[in-house]
Amino acid sequence: MGEQLVTESDLPIKVSKAQRNKLIRKGQFPRPIYPTPRKPAWLKSDIDAWLRSKIAERDAA
Repeated sequence: MGEQLVTESDLPIKVSKAQRNKLIRKGQFPRPIYPTPRKPAWLKSDIDAWLRSKIAERDAA
C-alpha cells in the first residue's frame, strides 16, 4: 500500500478538533484512520480530493 498519511499537524486547514469533528460528522471533511489508538491520520488522496472539491465549489459560485 503506497498511500501517504497526513497527520493533524500537517492538515491544510487549522480548525479546532471540535470543529473538525463536526465537519466529519456532517460528511463535510474526510474521515480519519487511526494508525494508533489516539492519533488520527488521513489519506493524502482523501485530503487532496476534499481540497479539489472546495476549489470547485468556490469556482462555481
